[in-house]
Amino acid sequence: AAACARAAARARPWERLAVLATFAAALAVRLAVPGSLANWYTDVLPGVGAAPFERFGPGVYVFHAALRALVPYDDTTLLRAGAVLGAVGVAAAVAWARVAGVGALTALAFAALLVVSPCHVRVAASPSEHALAATAILLCLALHRAPGRLAFAAALALVPVASFVRPDAWIAVAAVPLLDRAAGPLRPGAVARTLAFASVWGVTGVAVARWVVADAHHPAPAAADMARTARHLLTQLPTFAAQPPGWLSSAAVLLAAVGAIELALRAPLRLLAALAALAVSFVPLGRTLEHDGLLGARYFLVALALVLFVAAEGAATLASLAGRLASSPLVAPAVVAAVVLVATLQARPAWAYRYAFQDEYGVLRGALGALPPGCTVWQLPVRDPRYGRDLDGCLDVEHSPLTIAYPALRFETWSGDDRDLPRPVACEAVYRGACCGLVATDDVRSAHATAAATLDAGCAAVARLGALEPIVEAEVTPHATWNLWDAHPPRVSLARWRR
Repeated sequence: AAACARAAARARPWERLAVLATFAAALAVRLAVPGSLANWYTDVLPGVGAAPFERFGPGVYVFHAALRALVPYDDTTLLRAGAVLGAVGVAAAVAWARVAGVGALTALAFAALLVVSPCHVRVAASPSEHALAATAILLCLALHRAPGRLAFAAALALVPVASFVRPDAWIAVAAVPLLDRAAGPLRPGAVARTLAFASVWGVTGVAVARWVVADAHHPAPAAADMARTARHLLTQLPTFAAQPPGWLSSAAVLLAAVGAIELALRAPLRLLAALAALAVSFVPLGRTLEHDGLLGARYFLVALALVLFVAAEGAATLASLAGRLASSPLVAPAVVAAVVLVATLQARPAWAYRYAFQDEYGVLRGALGALPPGCTVWQLPVRDPRYGRDLDGCLDVEHSPLTIAYPALRFETWSGDDRDLPRPVACEAVYRGACCGLVATDDVRSAHATAAATLDAGCAAVARLGALEPIVEAEVTPHATWNLWDAHPPRVSLARWRR
């Protein structure tokens, strides 16, 4: 905080106002978008007691513990905190660009594109730990560029902070020196700073590998996946932009191409640094943006910010050219405004897009209030070693913020085997989710046949084992990363279960 305050004090008044305005605009958009989950499961710190198994590291639970100690702690708190974190990250990214010395038009376009960026907006409007990790990295980037030893020390401190939120964030942190070089020329002492940064990053990586990756048995990416990611490093961007609902603006992709050409002609080393940062962000993870929509994009919020930064360079180039041709100082800002308008219009479908698990969360968030305290809510497993691979489409109720929205309820997962079901208790309910109605699509037959058979049998057994008293039944959207329902909206239900 002291480093950020000192960096702000050194900025010019209009720059401070610009960063504050960016924060306010980003926060307004993220609060205006209906908050929900960014993934089908989200582990959270319980309302009372210790954290569950820290599969991705302790960072997010430390953040939740701070919230729990300071404010009323429930799922709404997490959603609002995510919006604030996202707005802080946007403001930090814009501050980094200005400290690096980019032009006012570039900074304006970058701020606006990042404010309305669908991926960043939707992940920030959720309790996802990816928003926390991305904000820590963007703050690290801004402080890495800011003058002064205190700012650089704070940047170094943020390396383990981001990395212990998620192990994959440690990979993204490695791109910080490259991102810094992509924004402008090297500063005096850059070599020594880079060596110091690399040392802290390396030590942090050893600690993350020992205390997070090894304990959680995270698999290493396959060499074939990394090679494929390298081949699709650039082509994935137009592919991602062309997929509905438009998680990346097609206008931003076109402007990024213009910006890359402009950098190649004017500052080729900056372009090389940007390409290297993009490669560092994607290739070691062996993932691209081509298949998983928002669920895949949440890993790459910082890399997508880089794409928008290059797009802002393209927008500024076109705006400056238009201003010179028209011989009017008003034309260039008008062009940037037009770019922002187009990007905002393109972003609106993605702001409103819903996955099945998000609709499921909304249904349960309202319906669970009908159950008395102490009631046990059962669900069949949406993740199970028998399945081979995750369905990636259905809400895992036990691993969701519903556990803090309704702390007086007990959430349990039943395997579907009668022998695993304990004796009845006074109050039980059962949630039959979207995965109770999987359709025999090509995706289901080829990748999820065991899951479909297990869930079909378990969901049928629910009615056989006890009487059901419906509380709510609803249809949810069939949107998922796999074709699980062949565009037919699945039905979900919550019912009292009397065994």
